[in-house]
Amino acid sequence: MSLAQRENSAALQKAADHYSQQMALQLRLPTDTLHELLIVHAECEKEAVAVFMEHSFKDDEQEFQRKLVVAIKEMMEAFMLQNEAPSVRHCQAEVEKLGEPLSESVLMVLFLFLWAQPLLRSQE
Repeated sequence: MSLAQRENSAALQKAADHYSQQMALQLRLPTDTLHELLIVHAECEKEAVAVFMEHSFKDDEQEFQRKLVVAIKEMMEAFMLQNEAPSVRHCQAEVEKLGEPLSESVLMVLFLFLWAQPLLRSQE
Protein backbone atom coordinates (compact mmCIF):
# COMPACT_ATOMS: atom_id res chain seq x y z
CA MET A 1 0.00 0.00 0.00
CA SER A 2 1.42 3.37 -0.99
CA LEU A 3 1.77 6.34 1.33
CA ALA A 4 -1.09 8.15 -0.45
CA GLN A 5 -3.38 5.14 -0.02
CA ARG A 6 -2.56 4.90 3.69
CA GLU A 7 -3.12 8.62 4.19
CA ASN A 8 -6.37 8.56 2.24
CA SER A 9 -7.64 5.47 4.06
CA ALA A 10 -6.96 7.23 7.36
CA ALA A 11 -8.61 10.43 6.07
CA LEU A 12 -11.63 8.42 4.94
CA GLN A 13 -11.97 6.77 8.36
CA LYS A 14 -11.53 10.09 10.17
CA ALA A 15 -14.19 11.76 8.02
CA ALA A 16 -16.64 8.85 8.37
CA ASP A 17 -16.15 8.83 12.15
CA HIS A 18 -16.71 12.59 12.23
CA TYR A 19 -19.97 12.24 10.30
CA SER A 20 -21.23 9.45 12.54
CA GLN A 21 -20.31 11.25 15.76
CA GLN A 22 -21.83 14.55 14.68
CA MET A 23 -25.06 12.93 13.52
CA ALA A 24 -25.34 11.12 16.85
CA LEU A 25 -24.69 14.37 18.75
CA GLN A 26 -26.94 16.66 16.74
CA LEU A 27 -29.93 14.42 16.05
CA ARG A 28 -32.69 13.75 18.53
CA LEU A 29 -34.42 10.68 17.15
CA PRO A 30 -37.13 10.41 16.16
CA THR A 31 -37.28 13.74 14.39
CA ASP A 32 -40.63 15.40 13.78
CA THR A 33 -39.98 15.63 10.04
CA LEU A 34 -37.68 14.11 7.46
CA HIS A 35 -36.62 17.65 6.57
CA GLU A 36 -35.16 18.08 10.06
CA LEU A 37 -33.05 14.94 9.62
CA LEU A 38 -31.91 16.03 6.15
CA ILE A 39 -30.75 19.43 7.42
CA VAL A 40 -28.54 17.81 10.07
CA HIS A 41 -27.30 15.26 7.52
CA ALA A 42 -26.31 17.97 5.02
CA GLU A 43 -24.33 19.89 7.64
CA CYS A 44 -22.58 16.77 8.96
CA GLU A 45 -21.81 15.58 5.43
CA LYS A 46 -20.29 18.97 4.58
CA GLU A 47 -18.12 18.83 7.71
CA ALA A 48 -17.06 15.23 6.96
CA VAL A 49 -15.98 16.15 3.43
CA ALA A 50 -13.99 19.07 4.86
CA VAL A 51 -12.28 16.70 7.34
CA PHE A 52 -11.47 14.35 4.47
CA MET A 53 -10.10 17.13 2.27
CA GLU A 54 -7.95 18.40 5.13
CA HIS A 55 -6.33 14.98 5.69
CA SER A 56 -6.34 13.43 2.21
CA PHE A 57 -3.24 13.24 0.05
CA LYS A 58 -3.19 13.12 -3.76
CA ASP A 59 -6.67 11.64 -4.19
CA ASP A 60 -6.57 12.89 -7.78
CA GLU A 61 -8.95 10.21 -9.06
CA GLN A 62 -11.28 10.93 -6.10
CA GLU A 63 -11.34 7.21 -5.33
CA PHE A 64 -11.37 7.71 -1.56
CA GLN A 65 -13.75 10.65 -1.73
CA ARG A 66 -16.23 8.44 -3.62
CA LYS A 67 -15.80 5.79 -0.92
CA LEU A 68 -16.58 8.45 1.68
CA VAL A 69 -19.78 9.37 -0.17
CA VAL A 70 -20.83 5.70 -0.17
CA ALA A 71 -20.00 5.33 3.54
CA ILE A 72 -21.99 8.46 4.41
CA LYS A 73 -24.93 7.23 2.32
CA GLU A 74 -24.95 3.91 4.19
CA MET A 75 -24.77 5.65 7.57
CA MET A 76 -27.55 8.03 6.53
CA GLU A 77 -29.77 5.08 5.58
CA ALA A 78 -29.16 3.59 9.04
CA PHE A 79 -30.11 6.89 10.70
CA MET A 80 -33.25 7.05 8.56
CA LEU A 81 -34.25 3.54 9.64
CA GLN A 82 -33.67 4.46 13.28
CA ASN A 83 -35.79 7.55 12.72
CA GLU A 84 -38.63 5.62 11.06
CA ALA A 85 -38.79 2.71 13.53
CA PRO A 86 -40.76 4.50 16.30
CA SER A 87 -43.23 5.87 13.73
CA VAL A 88 -43.74 2.43 12.22
CA ARG A 89 -44.33 0.90 15.66
CA HIS A 90 -46.81 3.65 16.54
CA CYS A 91 -48.71 3.23 13.26
CA GLN A 92 -48.84 -0.56 13.63
CA ALA A 93 -50.22 -0.20 17.16
CA GLU A 94 -52.89 2.24 15.93
CA VAL A 95 -53.89 -0.05 13.06
CA GLU A 96 -54.17 -2.99 15.45
CA LYS A 97 -56.22 -0.91 17.88
CA LEU A 98 -58.55 0.29 15.12
CA GLY A 99 -58.72 -3.17 13.57
CA GLU A 100 -59.88 -5.00 16.71
CA PRO A 101 -63.54 -3.89 16.50
CA LEU A 102 -63.55 -4.65 12.77
CA SER A 103 -62.15 -8.14 13.37
CA GLU A 104 -64.77 -8.75 16.03
CA SER A 105 -67.53 -7.57 13.68
CA VAL A 106 -66.33 -9.82 10.88
CA LEU A 107 -66.24 -12.79 13.25
CA MET A 108 -69.76 -11.97 14.48
CA VAL A 109 -71.12 -11.76 10.92
CA LEU A 110 -69.39 -15.02 10.02
CA PHE A 111 -70.79 -16.71 13.12
CA LEU A 112 -74.31 -15.44 12.40
CA PHE A 113 -74.07 -16.53 8.77
CA LEU A 114 -72.89 -20.01 9.70
CA TRP A 115 -75.51 -20.27 12.46
CA ALA A 116 -78.35 -18.96 10.31
CA GLN A 117 -77.53 -20.92 7.16
CA PRO A 118 -78.91 -24.26 8.40
CA LEU A 119 -82.07 -22.50 9.66
CA LEU A 120 -82.62 -20.84 6.29
CA ARG A 121 -82.10 -24.12 4.45
CA SER A 122 -84.61 -25.90 6.67
CA GLN A 123 -87.25 -23.28 5.81
CA GLU A 124 -86.84 -23.80 2.06
